[in-house]
Amino acid sequence: MLFVISQNRHVRARLKWLLSMHECSFFASFSCAYEQIKARRDHFSVLIDEQFRSGDAASFCLDCSRLETLDSLFLVAGEQTGGDTGCTRSDIRIIRRENMDRELALLLGGSQTVPSSDDFGLTGSSQQIKDLRAQISLIGSAGCNVIIDGESGSGKEAVASALHKVRSKGDAVAVNCALLSGPLFESKMFGHSDSAYSGAQRAEAGYADAACGSTMILDEVEDLDPLVQAMMLRFIETGEYRRLGEKDLRYAKCRFIAITNVDVQELIRQNRLRKDFYMRIAGAKIHVPPLRQHKEDIEELVRKRERDKGFASEIKDIEALMKYDWPGNVRELFNCVDRLHMLQREDTSLAPEDIRDEDFL
Repeated sequence: MLFVISQNRHVRARLKWLLSMHECSFFASFSCAYEQIKARRDHFSVLIDEQFRSGDAASFCLDCSRLETLDSLFLVAGEQTGGDTGCTRSDIRIIRRENMDRELALLLGGSQTVPSSDDFGLTGSSQQIKDLRAQISLIGSAGCNVIIDGESGSGKEAVASALHKVRSKGDAVAVNCALLSGPLFESKMFGHSDSAYSGAQRAEAGYADAACGSTMILDEVEDLDPLVQAMMLRFIETGEYRRLGEKDLRYAKCRFIAITNVDVQELIRQNRLRKDFYMRIAGAKIHVPPLRQHKEDIEELVRKRERDKGFASEIKDIEALMKYDWPGNVRELFNCVDRLHMLQREDTSLAPEDIRDEDFL
């Protein structure tokens, strides 16, 4: 258990993001933190923000050092200060604010736990799916921004959800970029004050507030207007933003996962994706393969869909499903499974016209 103490809400937001894979409690005062610490019987560590270089900090550290269950004391300190808490405990560790991300990862990395690939929600035993799970495990735990591309229906949303779950708890904030344009952008993304525009009766938070310390998934990022991309650059880079109608800066650090069904390099060539925007969201890139490239997973996918939907019987003619190229990928396959069961065709041999969705084509 790690107790984090800071009065600065920006620092707390940043630390919540950095420590999202750890069991943490956040406090704005020493007294509240110590009441919780005294009540615990298991081992714990404490991380203190540098602003508490005071007599209270020294007293708190001294009290904690007398507890046998204390493992470590961490102090976030700036470059110009020595980080002296007044505590003589030899194992106090100084974390420089300038390198906070890297140093915290090194100090606490041994206690990180990454979900097993079974938790990723990706069905299949093909090499393509195994490679995809390995990418999710590696990139997900790194915490960098990610861009995911792949054909429509191939499972990009499932990959984005898996990446989020590797590092964060709770739900990610999903944003449909096709609906996030024009004058609505600032209000929806950053929120607004109660007097931001005519008709605004009360202040409202935006996607930025909701995603703080978690993940923002930018779905259909190819539809995000280049002007809107430019307006998001600072927020993605630093976490700083202003609500519409307010002058004060706010801070909400989150991870960005962008999803597109268009080749990323083609988007850049067409000037639909700004290069500076791309450089900020593409800390890593994942390509989700189309179903036709891993047809050996079709039977597993069919059986999963049947279990999830509670169908009493199983489709017998898997060979016919394997012969089809599935331009709509996994989504089309699942729709086909549902249709075949609805028409009670699961026990019969299937012709191409039984499988194809003429409306889709």
